[in-house]
Amino acid sequence: MKLTTTPKRLTAYSTMAATVLAITNEADAQVIYTDINPDKVVFTTGPLDSLHLDVDGDSVTDFIFNAFYFYSSYTASGNNYDHLGVQGVNGARIAYTLQSTNIYTFSNALFTNLSAKFAQILPANTPINNTLNFANNAEFFYQQCFNAIFSSSPDYCWTQGMGFGVVKYIGFRLKNGPLKYYGWMRVSISNTTPFVPVPTSINILDYAINWTPNTSILAGQGLICIVTDPLGTGTTTAHWAKVYWEPKPGVAYYEVAYRQPGGFWETKMVAPDKTNTKLNGLTCSTDYEWQIRSACADGSLSDYSESQFFTTASCRLEGDDTEEVDEAVSLYANANRVFIYFDDAVTEPSQLFIYNMLGQLMLETTVQNQQNIFELAIPTGMYTAKLVTPTGDIGKVIAINQ
Repeated sequence: MKLTTTPKRLTAYSTMAATVLAITNEADAQVIYTDINPDKVVFTTGPLDSLHLDVDGDSVTDFIFNAFYFYSSYTASGNNYDHLGVQGVNGARIAYTLQSTNIYTFSNALFTNLSAKFAQILPANTPINNTLNFANNAEFFYQQCFNAIFSSSPDYCWTQGMGFGVVKYIGFRLKNGPLKYYGWMRVSISNTTPFVPVPTSINILDYAINWTPNTSILAGQGLICIVTDPLGTGTTTAHWAKVYWEPKPGVAYYEVAYRQPGGFWETKMVAPDKTNTKLNGLTCSTDYEWQIRSACADGSLSDYSESQFFTTASCRLEGDDTEEVDEAVSLYANANRVFIYFDDAVTEPSQLFIYNMLGQLMLETTVQNQQNIFELAIPTGMYTAKLVTPTGDIGKVIAINQ
């Protein structure tokens, strides 16, 4: 069973959750998914900010997210307290890594931390069960993460090897007597004050719990692809219009559909880092409607949003229809797939080349469709993608994650 909920609706299934807790021989997995809307955020804007989160709907706190900082200097001898972490209470626990082994130098001083436990970064579909280590306290960022981006060795700190704002899973466990219930949360760490070289917020997006006792849940299991909210239409000319939407985390790409009312839908796929796109080839002085939906990383599609409407400019303004030109080609990667979209129909084929960081050719393929998705069977790492088109070349560094 899967339910989509928001905090306002948690009480609607809290009674059911309590009932499931009392059942010791539940046969079928019951995954309850909760979309936190709006997302919860904990900031390091003062000595301490905290968030109490009740994940099972019984009006009792299960997790407390904490954030604070203090600096007297940025050297090893200074009093520096940097902390973004989560605490499990009332028997709740967080999956953590082995103790940090981060050792690096900064300003001729040696930093090391062998005691802090870090919330384990779990890829999608990782089993969360009794094979993981659980503790009542775990860190996302700690004092010795201070300059982890310059670390000379791998570390478990959430700022090591990841860009700020990257969404990841953590695992957790609830307990009722001998019964254990496993779940996941999606969180990200953000940095909004560049003059302070530490993350400044924890963002908690959503979570899910398997209410079958002592049963695994996969990271991301139960996640429902959430519809994207359209924000409206911006610039509109005689033959194109720009439409906007609210970004969503965990999206592989967006699909925008548009038509004249009552006509056939045309669709356009858009990169996940975009919040707008230009709809080309429209008829002047004509009404249009458009919708958008999310394509999530697990391959599922959300519902389409409610329709938005606009009217193209009068045909007499045709001569002014030359401003606000977007990129003709969009090239990006997500997981182990490369996406290539052309604004206009492809009349001549292009060639895609993928090189590793040593300059070795890993893939060569012909691109002859307007919308393309290539699944790559190459190791995780950084690569250079080069698209050779009849009108010029496009090169980008991409990250591939299997």
